[in-house]
Amino acid sequence: MELTAKKNWMKIWLLVVVAVCLCGFKLDVSASEVTETYPLPAPIIDAFPDEDIANWVALATGKDSVDDVITQDDLDGITHLTMEGVHLTGEQLSVFNNEVFPNMKGLTIDDGRIGALPVFTAFPNIEQMILVDDYVTSFPDANYPSLTNVDLSQNDFSDAFPMFIGMDALQNINLFDCNITNVPLDAWSNLQHIGENDNMANLSGNHITEIPDSFYFNEKMDFPITALNEIYTFEPITIQQGEAYSIYLPIVNQFTEQAEISLMGEFLIDGTSQGINVLAPTDYYVPIPTEALTTGIHNIELYVQDYYGSHFSGKYSITVTVE
Repeated sequence: MELTAKKNWMKIWLLVVVAVCLCGFKLDVSASEVTETYPLPAPIIDAFPDEDIANWVALATGKDSVDDVITQDDLDGITHLTMEGVHLTGEQLSVFNNEVFPNMKGLTIDDGRIGALPVFTAFPNIEQMILVDDYVTSFPDANYPSLTNVDLSQNDFSDAFPMFIGMDALQNINLFDCNITNVPLDAWSNLQHIGENDNMANLSGNHITEIPDSFYFNEKMDFPITALNEIYTFEPITIQQGEAYSIYLPIVNQFTEQAEISLMGEFLIDGTSQGINVLAPTDYYVPIPTEALTTGIHNIELYVQDYYGSHFSGKYSITVTVE
């Protein structure tokens, strides 16, 4: 009986040790996600060991030199940062994470050379980011619960479409002229406030054939996505004479069904108009006029827009070889 009791106590002790180890591991993982801050008070250049970033912090805190000492109270007083005239990189910007700016609401960078944007643990309450034409190539998912407005226009997201996970409060997104060619149909399902307060998601000036599936017409906010002046060229195809063909173009059905917007389409074959008609596909494919094509190589263009050209317009081209 005594031996059995000892074995049972050993089992219980082993379970306790395992549980403590598992909890400890989880705590370690969580702690590793939090950037350790540089202890303040300290000279600005010590807290932010990058000359450019240190200069901007000195300016924002009203200090004369990067060698001046700052306190947490100094950082608490910063609500907006506008940095321009310096080719700041993503690596430099990550230096901000050496400290925390709890009252920082707006970040504007002009003339940056950012590349991959870092996650800003320094700005937990950020509400607005203006990063126009800053050579941004990726915008990472992050915990920005207060972010409502982000302007990333004239950057290059050809390789990484911004998903904005962790930014559920977003109302306004500007991705104008960002060289976007692929929009995941399941993107932005967490963004339930896009379009509020007369805001919208602007996807104009790109090369898209689809928009997120999660948005629908709302009488209070209209349809919150705009996609004007889209230009896309499909891969060339070869068909047999008289053969029918359809292009995969979800955006036409999406604006018709989700946005409840009538679309007009004009096909041009080798530069000759085939007339203007209402486009109302029942799925994500749009038939193109190939049945009457003669043998040879033809260029087919589809111009499409809503009646006023205010929500969606685009030019879609394809080269067809008929055998």
